[in-house]
Amino acid sequence: MQKKRRLRAISAGLLSTAVLAFSANAQKTPYDPNPPFGLNLLKPTEVKVGGFFSRKTIKAYQPKNPYNIFINYELGMHCVGFDISYCCVIPPYNSIQAQVVKSGENGKLPRLLTPEDGVKLYYYVKDNSYSEGNKMKYWSVPKDTNGDGDLSDPGDNIANYVWTHLFIYQDLEGTVPKNWKKSQRLHVGKEINVPIDAGPSGKPMAGGYMDYSGDNGGNIVFTEPMKAVQPLVPHVPLKLTASNIWDALGLPLTAFNDSRRKGTIRSITGKDFQPYQYSMVQLHDKNGKPITVNGKIVEFFGTNPVDIPNCAICHSGDGKAA
Repeated sequence: MQKKRRLRAISAGLLSTAVLAFSANAQKTPYDPNPPFGLNLLKPTEVKVGGFFSRKTIKAYQPKNPYNIFINYELGMHCVGFDISYCCVIPPYNSIQAQVVKSGENGKLPRLLTPEDGVKLYYYVKDNSYSEGNKMKYWSVPKDTNGDGDLSDPGDNIANYVWTHLFIYQDLEGTVPKNWKKSQRLHVGKEINVPIDAGPSGKPMAGGYMDYSGDNGGNIVFTEPMKAVQPLVPHVPLKLTASNIWDALGLPLTAFNDSRRKGTIRSITGKDFQPYQYSMVQLHDKNGKPITVNGKIVEFFGTNPVDIPNCAICHSGDGKAA
């Protein structure tokens, strides 16, 4: 018995010594703050700089990528109740916004690409191609959208109802007819139904081509002001997309991936949530053919944050952002 105890003590001592030795070696390993790449991975080049009388040639490097796509969602974390039948904090609305840059090669300046350059951007959300059903209850929640006293019309659901305060006259460029009338207004959700699994401008969750806003911005809709000022200001334009942005507006995004979502909406647990979704954007030519570099499609990703109203997880005294 004593022999066994002695062997156990020796084993424990050896284990402790090994752990201490490992810890000491780990502490001795210096942390390298430098990135795991260097300029030696870039192709060197020469660039002429300066004015007419001071022109000279300097050594430089070609950019890593001939194209770069910057992807953004301008509203930050979007908190939404996914079962709208009992709780609607705010409607689902996650945009994918992007800008594509042609890198400056051989001394040329980089520049933003637009449809005039013969390109367009294709978007999709990785492993998240639908919402209505076992991820969200939105279009299936009845609501008298047009106020006619029944729920039998095609657009009588909450997904249409929440947008009825917005309207256009002709297009999403803010065009107002010369002699306009209220009867010409096309309300989102009423005269213009929102398709299932799509945003208020019709962009589908399953993916598609983004709209380019141009110098004056885009996705311009109108709303009515208070009645007291309507004689002076009959309609107020709302510019939903800033200038020179590619946009897939207001997707009804959820925090649930296709591959993980099994069962009904009532079977969702905390393990199903992925609050940071992958927004994927590809560069295509004007005919819809993907543009490739070294055999790979030019494709970049960004994050699109969406979650239930769970502010305390990050913003309470003990939260991640505290």
